[in-house]
Amino acid sequence: MLSNILLPPAPNFTADMQAADRFQPANPVAIGMTGAIREQQVAQIQFFGLQFNPVQKTVKLYTKMRVKIHFNSTTRSTVVEDSPAFDRMLQHLLLNDTSANRLLRSTVTTRKDCPPPLPPALKLTIDKTGVYALSYDDFLALGLDVSLLDSHMIHMSHQGEAVPIFILGEEDGVFGPGDIMFFYAQATETLYTRSNIYWLSLKLEGGARLNFREATPNVNDPSLTTFKQTVHFEENHIYSPKWPNDLEKEHLFWFELKGGEGRQKSFNLHHPSTGRNYALFKFKL
Repeated sequence: MLSNILLPPAPNFTADMQAADRFQPANPVAIGMTGAIREQQVAQIQFFGLQFNPVQKTVKLYTKMRVKIHFNSTTRSTVVEDSPAFDRMLQHLLLNDTSANRLLRSTVTTRKDCPPPLPPALKLTIDKTGVYALSYDDFLALGLDVSLLDSHMIHMSHQGEAVPIFILGEEDGVFGPGDIMFFYAQATETLYTRSNIYWLSLKLEGGARLNFREATPNVNDPSLTTFKQTVHFEENHIYSPKWPNDLEKEHLFWFELKGGEGRQKSFNLHHPSTGRNYALFKFKL
């Protein structure tokens, strides 16, 4: 008794086949349908255990067959994700599922031309523009004893470009207790993030450093009692994707102001001049 075995359909003998003095079907084994179940290539092997010669009125019965199958393709099958549900289905459908050349994701090997791993680096997230300071104690709180390193190798970068830094106390070549690193970093404002990323790493040839120039005031110049400064006030509370109709334009707004409406907003100006000077206010609506 056969179970779970699909037998090929009985051949439909045409008039020409009935007049031919040969056994039909011509081959006892043939490749039937081919295709794919998920990413697994499959092929149906048809066995014709009975052949018939219509002229001689004889039949040939095969009680045992041994078939050798050759896979011509030299390429490996597509890597697929692990899926227990599909694996169980293939185990019931395919006679040789255990030997099928399927690579699961857990067996993926690395490429030979894979780039080397990146050197260790400290990721700094910046959300405000300004001058930042990192002390020896700050690094020690992260579990990093930078005093064991050559301080001249400390290197900062942003988007692949070097960022000049200044290390107070670097003259001895050691970033030890009391030393402080200063750097200028900028925040970013896009539709997707407000954080900018800076990287701190080690560079054998040394990192970029800030340049200094002499700026001692001339004693003969009059003393400055006032200076000009630009102060920008902006709060982003409302996002409008429709206006302005340009991806590069500003789409974040402080508040919505409609015709006939009025709004009051207060802000503080520190250290305003008490002399007879003028201030220029600009508002963008």
